[in-house]
Amino acid sequence: NKERHKRHRKGEPKKIVQGYTLIADQAETEEGGENQCVAWVQCSYPSCEKWRRLSSDTDPSVLPEDWTCSQNTDLQYKSCDVPEEMWSGSENEVVYATYVPGSIIWAKQFGYPWWPAMVECDPDIGEYFLFSSRLDSLPSKYHVTFFGESVSRAWISATMLRNFHVFSTESLGLVNSGFPQGSALGPVLFNTFVNDLERGVNSEVAKFADDTKLLKIVKSKADCEELQRDLIKLGDWATKWQTKFNVDKYKLMHIGKNNPKRMGSKSGC
Repeated sequence: NKERHKRHRKGEPKKIVQGYTLIADQAETEEGGENQCVAWVQCSYPSCEKWRRLSSDTDPSVLPEDWTCSQNTDLQYKSCDVPEEMWSGSENEVVYATYVPGSIIWAKQFGYPWWPAMVECDPDIGEYFLFSSRLDSLPSKYHVTFFGESVSRAWISATMLRNFHVFSTESLGLVNSGFPQGSALGPVLFNTFVNDLERGVNSEVAKFADDTKLLKIVKSKADCEELQRDLIKLGDWATKWQTKFNVDKYKLMHIGKNNPKRMGSKSGC
């Protein structure tokens, strides 16, 4: 039973237990065949440390680190004085995980901005976490589905995931410039991230993974001023989303022999 497992765990480092959710009782459903898990959370009081089963609609990743029995929504087990609920599973069914299917998180791939996503089972293998080795008790990767118009999913290192409710875009930060090429996920994230870049811009906008181009036929001073306003709008967009343009690579190209070659300012970026 779980009491036997808890005694076995007494000598283990505290950090393996506190701050994580016990995932157990994994079983296959009759309909979809995907693994369903039951999450338990441990009371933070040193004098208690009892495990409490969470309801299926509770996301353990949003619970505070100092969670106690008094915060349990199950009234039957809302006090530290109540004995721990019996559990007949084996230790092979126990995993210490931070997230469960349905957890809303921030996820990051190398070179990409932090992006909102949801932890879900990989439809190819039916699992939502992976271990680096068979000896590990903490998952090293989670399978996530990124939010956006185009559905994209990936296995992300646990170190590159953050609780959505705890961290903000300011604390996480975004990439400074550009998007890396060569990744299957790259085009999806790129298109999703810059889909509103040309909003309010009258010039023609060409968006690439590593640069952005503005094109406008300039026949008068008014056209030149409108092009400058569009450049400033792009700078405002970059400031809003905390992803600055690299002004050192700013270039102004004039096409045509009779082009008056009016100059523009990159100060907007």
